[in-house]
Amino acid sequence: MKQGERDWSILDRLHEGCQIIDRDWKYLYLNTKACEHARKSIGELVGQRMVNMYPGIEKTDLFEKLKGCMENRTRDKFTNEFAHPDGVVGFYELVVEPVPEGLMVLALDLTAQHSVEQKIEDKYALLKSIANMVSIQSQSQNQVVMQVLSRFESELYFKYFTNRLPRNLRTFGRVVCKIYNDIDGTFICQGDDHNFCLHGSACPWDNQTVCNPVYCKIMRGMIFRFGENFLGKVSVRQSSSLGKGDGECEFLVSC
Repeated sequence: MKQGERDWSILDRLHEGCQIIDRDWKYLYLNTKACEHARKSIGELVGQRMVNMYPGIEKTDLFEKLKGCMENRTRDKFTNEFAHPDGVVGFYELVVEPVPEGLMVLALDLTAQHSVEQKIEDKYALLKSIANMVSIQSQSQNQVVMQVLSRFESELYFKYFTNRLPRNLRTFGRVVCKIYNDIDGTFICQGDDHNFCLHGSACPWDNQTVCNPVYCKIMRGMIFRFGENFLGKVSVRQSSSLGKGDGECEFLVSC
């Protein structure tokens, strides 16, 4: 395909959206994927200035970054949130490269991935809210909490334990530690391929304000079920608990 004065047809095969913008901010080329992202046709965009097609874009952080790359002839990579005219918001990872004509912008659509991550965060917030309202005595009988916990665990497992990870206890320990730190805990992991110890000084469930043994029970169960899914079987023992007044939580895990 030839658009403008150069042949960029080799870029038509890219899975990423690709656009070439000249130094006057005119679109010289867009591949099919870029047009899908823009929700406009090639005919609507090629030859038109970006600032005319998207009024107000010159006032956005996106344009400031593009302008910096254009003027300084530098490369940049960042994630951009873009609101389409119909109100739908998309999330794109952009790689901006200076080219003789102006800029080449590659865009990978992360909207679906962002939606999954947002659902995980929403489930965590729901679980945390429910768990904080449940007393220790009613915890074991509360089916709503256990159902929400089960769905939350499934989402966490899907997010963190990918097929690319080596299936050994050392990797398992690092991932479990990262999970609990990502959901507001403060943990460190020490160990080897046969045993590891997870030390915690702040609980992820209570926003570091209340020490409740029910959260230790939730965490111990999650470690065990994650281990079953990732390694086949693990042994989990808790030697100390913030909820019981100890100075830290400590979980001993072996395989």
